[in-house]
Amino acid sequence: MCRNVFFSSLFFSVLKSEQQRRSITLSLPTEFIHNNIAFLQVKNKICIAGWRMWEDQYLEDTLHVGDEVCQLNNMIPQNIDHLKLFSKQYAKEMSSLEIRLLPEASVFTCVRTDCREDWGIHLDGPKIRYITPGSSASQCGLDCPMAVTTESTVPWCITEINFKPVSLIQEDKRSTQRLLKRMDDGTKLYLVLQPLDFVCEMSRKLKMMADWEQYDADVCVTDGLVYISYLKAGLETKW
Repeated sequence: MCRNVFFSSLFFSVLKSEQQRRSITLSLPTEFIHNNIAFLQVKNKICIAGWRMWEDQYLEDTLHVGDEVCQLNNMIPQNIDHLKLFSKQYAKEMSSLEIRLLPEASVFTCVRTDCREDWGIHLDGPKIRYITPGSSASQCGLDCPMAVTTESTVPWCITEINFKPVSLIQEDKRSTQRLLKRMDDGTKLYLVLQPLDFVCEMSRKLKMMADWEQYDADVCVTDGLVYISYLKAGLETKW
């Protein structure tokens, strides 16, 4: 269900390293790019807002909500229509997708000595309300609930927990409980945080898509098993 400790630490190190690079290039099926990935224009950037996880669960090890598209098959798309046109007209089975990894995000790893110890992260849905001073999260560098950007100071919003995407849409009391449940397992916690205004803009534009539910995974924990709930289809698949 979850990566082992060694693999998680290695994956986190790779994520941090790739995030610091100017861009990375992925080889993905052209059909997946055209049909299964939700691209949105946010802050004059083409960003990845999700993918059809029912069909492409493996992409969670490759893509992240908030990745920025730079090029597709060595062509620079000016907007979403250009990107879709490039992918539709490309004849080869595999495409080269160049992205900037999580340009708006900060990634954190938090450690505690006892699984019963509280992380000290207080949530309202995926939004961080405050961090308990002296808590495990605070001692690991996550000591401020606010993201300071060039435009404003806004709360952090969690978009990944332990390498699994967090719903951009679900923000009710139950979603808060589900997120806290996901964070409660183990002595290490890996988080991807992005500014709330950026996440809200993605969420708003995602909901404008006719089939947005297919791209938004509402991950919940039931009886110790992790499921992906597909809101539109009403389907569940065990992780």
